[in-house]
Amino acid sequence: MAAPPAPKVAATKRRNGLRVRKNPSDRLSEALEFYQDFHWGEAPNKIERKRFPKPPKVAVKLGRLHSVTYHTSKGGEDALWEHEFGEEGGTAPDLVMDPKNKRLHIVGGTYDVQAAGIID
Repeated sequence: MAAPPAPKVAATKRRNGLRVRKNPSDRLSEALEFYQDFHWGEAPNKIERKRFPKPPKVAVKLGRLHSVTYHTSKGGEDALWEHEFGEEGGTAPDLVMDPKNKRLHIVGGTYDVQAAGIID
């Protein structure tokens, strides 16, 4: 599977007051590697470039997010995978809504997304 062409604009950071750009192809490689680790060695069927909305400056808190359930294949097993936030002592995040574009966002909480899954 061929990777799509790298975009010309990369994310920037500052080091000693100067912009430091990260090679977009490095970010794509990191994303592909994480995908395969998270899906137990499976490669993605396709790669799509999408723009994601920026986090809202103002949001409406809908409530505490108790769990997240998603459908995917891991190691050849096609299933619904569920993670309950706070079950390992972490803090559950909030589910908020951007009133401008009506999109949902997960905000806060003490969880981490790793190859092993969602850890809190």
